[in-house]
Amino acid sequence: MIFLRVFFVSAAFLLIATYCNPLWASSVNPLDLPDLVRKADVIADATVTNLQSYTMWSPEGRTIHTRVSLSLNGSPIKGAVPSSITLDMLGGTMDGRRLVVEGVPQLQVGQRLIIFAHAPSEFYVSPFIGLDQGAMRVAHDQTSNTDKVFRWWGQPVKESEPMTTRNPNGAVKAEEALTSAETVEHFLGRVKQLLNQ
Repeated sequence: MIFLRVFFVSAAFLLIATYCNPLWASSVNPLDLPDLVRKADVIADATVTNLQSYTMWSPEGRTIHTRVSLSLNGSPIKGAVPSSITLDMLGGTMDGRRLVVEGVPQLQVGQRLIIFAHAPSEFYVSPFIGLDQGAMRVAHDQTSNTDKVFRWWGQPVKESEPMTTRNPNGAVKAEEALTSAETVEHFLGRVKQLLNQ
């Protein structure tokens, strides 16, 4: 009961601040790959199939949330989840109002992701571990005909570079990024190796 009260008060404050200023700042500690693997309840290669915004009411007011539906591209790497899962996050657009939480990924239908997520039954501001750190984008490299892994903000994932580094989007040219990024298979192989340790 105390948790719910704290959550609703925090959410109400966040909502008020957001309607005055549509961007709310968030900060989390940088997480390396072993941290993401350890903290995640679910690790999977998934594609966003639907986004549905809705409102939640509390005695303190209304907040906007988004329900994200994802279909798994194969068996989950970690977690006992079905072939499609639903995750909820704070933020979205409803009745002409938009709530954006900085650091929470703004997803689109059709995006393929490698997700490191909290359990679908639990609610967090972001369903991904470390806000946007637990959502990796997948992009197809036409030259090598392979799928490559990128951090949410566009930084290529490389085995030689710790996941705690955060280079801004655009720091590397798109062609160079595709060449240097790890393939999905190699990256998931590293994740599985960490799970087996």
